[in-house]
Amino acid sequence: MFGFLSASKTPQSVIDKRRFPRFATTAITCSLGEVADLSAGGIRLRGRGKTPVCRGQIIPLTLRAHESQVTVKGRVAHIRRVGLRTWEAGFAFVDIRPSLAIDIDNLGRTGEIPRWSYVPPKLVRAEAALPDYYGALKVKQTAKWEEIRKAFHILAKKYHPDANPDPSATSKFQSLIEAYKVLKDPEKRKKYDVLYADRDQQPIPLKPVPLKERRTA
Repeated sequence: MFGFLSASKTPQSVIDKRRFPRFATTAITCSLGEVADLSAGGIRLRGRGKTPVCRGQIIPLTLRAHESQVTVKGRVAHIRRVGLRTWEAGFAFVDIRPSLAIDIDNLGRTGEIPRWSYVPPKLVRAEAALPDYYGALKVKQTAKWEEIRKAFHILAKKYHPDANPDPSATSKFQSLIEAYKVLKDPEKRKKYDVLYADRDQQPIPLKPVPLKERRTA
């Protein structure tokens, strides 16, 4: 990785929208949809059919630039329809690394294409690119709606914050809600199943090889 902030700066100053405006680019692609525009603070994606995400949902987004890629978490800030068959979703980056924010900002300002972790063709392993909603509800992908509903209610009772004092119960309960919102909707589930089936086709390096910083200070 390259590009680091001095200790006196904070991530908040790096992703300040006033300092890092949106820009359109064809140099960056995303696994979830077409990149409409992005900034150091977020990204706007478009796709065909039903939107595969829900507002407020946080998912990992794989950004690619030539033979390198990086994964960043994004929270769905807004969703809207663009025409009859196209969806558009805006994502706000969550806990983005300062070096990554600088890479994206420099792309918009100077056109410099970032180089992240190289993906060697032979040193890869399968890894899910989306949250495992079926795993969260402990059901199979072929589970019928009644099985999903039953599993959700059982787990929701177990991890509801009012009934479970465990500090981790709240996050588990929220994960269950997120999974249930997608899998209970036939159209969203159908779209998710397509992405879920393709998750093993996205190569992730076993040992990412960081490239040295090429820009001058």
